[in-house]
Amino acid sequence: MGSIDKEMVDLCRKLYVEHKEALDKIMQYGNTTYYLTEVINEILDNEQIYNGKVILKNYGHIVYLPHCKSETREKLQCGFQKDREYLALTISIEIKDENVTIYLQGSGRNENNTAEQNNNYDKLKNIFEKDLNKKINKWGWYILTDTNFKSEVYTNNEEYIKKVKDSLYDKLAEPIAEFNKIISLFENMK
Repeated sequence: MGSIDKEMVDLCRKLYVEHKEALDKIMQYGNTTYYLTEVINEILDNEQIYNGKVILKNYGHIVYLPHCKSETREKLQCGFQKDREYLALTISIEIKDENVTIYLQGSGRNENNTAEQNNNYDKLKNIFEKDLNKKINKWGWYILTDTNFKSEVYTNNEEYIKKVKDSLYDKLAEPIAEFNKIISLFENMK
């Protein structure tokens, strides 16, 4: 390491020690992934057209449940995770930097399932494998729709939010339609 590099490293360490809290906040809240997660969550919460519910939001990941009857929602439960209700069918939105991936996912079997939950899981599994010809992946999820969009950061906040809203509207239509199709098949099964 040259003397200039060492001096720069020492200066950076000194600045970080003196302003650690502010720099940590800048890294967290100035991060595109964090900001885009917040923007998408707010759109889903506030736009009536989606008529669903965010059931999990954390850094870079949103799990969304389109509207379905409460009896159906109860049948979609398949055990519990410590941080959220665990549902057998949801829409997952993953955000990394400016890239957004949206997919409809069905869960694998949960060891905490009751007999009724296992029966409902088997019905969903039957829909996935026979009606939709989808196979389970190595993580135990059926990924039915995988859509990507790239969102560039704008200096104009309103313009950025509008661009994300328009992209989200276009890209969520297919997974929501697929979700509704699966729910309809599920509700009509004996």
